[in-house]
Amino acid sequence: MAKANITMPDGTKMRVEGSAEEITELVRKLQGSTNPTRTASKGVKERRKRLRLVDHIEGLIDKNFFRTPRGLSEVRDKLREIGHVYPLTTLSPAMLTQVRRRALRRMKDPKAGNRWKYAQ
Repeated sequence: MAKANITMPDGTKMRVEGSAEEITELVRKLQGSTNPTRTASKGVKERRKRLRLVDHIEGLIDKNFFRTPRGLSEVRDKLREIGHVYPLTTLSPAMLTQVRRRALRRMKDPKAGNRWKYAQ
């Protein structure tokens, strides 16, 4: 009777006893069952890449939403229209990042109480 210690790719360890043919058949089955599952789940994860807030803002820039100066509340409302809800406290640093990358510029609007407006 043959004995084998098998360690799976996920770290699972097992001890098997049986004939050499039985152990060989078991190893083949285990290799065949784990490899396709791992590649399939990896492919699904690659397809489900989540978009970040910065990506949504860049999408608005690409659609010329900032052709006219817009305030934070206008940006927040536009994002809500397309199904992305963010508070102003999260939106503000993301907009500042776009200003620093020079994708947008910002200016104070004296008509709106010196609030920042963002434009291309």
